[in-house]
Amino acid sequence: DIYGNEKYDVKLGNRQRENLDYSGNWWGTTDLNVIEERIFDGRDEPGLGVVAVSPVSESPWREGGGTGGN
Repeated sequence: DIYGNEKYDVKLGNRQRENLDYSGNWWGTTDLNVIEERIFDGRDEPGLGVVAVSPVSESPWREGGGTGGN
């Protein structure tokens, strides 16, 4: 699960130029617009990588039910 943080749920740093795959996670919602507003990436600052989130999980993971790296 990735949600409920202060300003951003994911924020790429200055040197993060590679794209990241965060698909399959629960973000507290399934609304892609809401999710993408909580991510700071190449859509906000050119030159940074882009965080892919789709498809998103439809519900929170049960404890111990992670995907092993996503």
